[in-house]
Amino acid sequence: MRLNFCVLLLFVLLAFGCSSGSSSSSGGGGSTTGTTTGGSSNADVAGTWKGAYSMTVSGTTISPTITLTLSQSGATVTGTWSSTTGASGTFSGTVSGSTLNATFTQTSPCSGTFSVNSTVSGSTITGSGGSGSDCNGSWTNVGGTLTKQ
Repeated sequence: MRLNFCVLLLFVLLAFGCSSGSSSSSGGGGSTTGTTTGGSSNADVAGTWKGAYSMTVSGTTISPTITLTLSQSGATVTGTWSSTTGASGTFSGTVSGSTLNATFTQTSPCSGTFSVNSTVSGSTITGSGGSGSDCNGSWTNVGGTLTKQ
């Protein structure tokens, strides 16, 4: 259960890093052009993201792989996540420029909530300093890097 919570937390951190401040798009890989709100361009974070995150759960550090599947409408981002620990849940957040502020809600194997702020640069999301809790305890030092698939 503790490992599942950690995987979920990592996933949340990755999700927060899904935004980008770039206003151009790359020819082949991940697009960095997003929506425009109030005159500024938001990163495009829609799609599937995958990578390793690490976190400390009740004193134990774990590093699961998480997968995020995100949809975006304007500055609003929603989706689902899962980890190699078996943890999974939903994702909600907002993107402003290259900053993604996200909340991960864990629904399996037990309930929990995690928050992470991330930065998007091209096809990479980088998050750090995330925290939250689930049935296994408190999560701290959540961070990692996700790559757009």
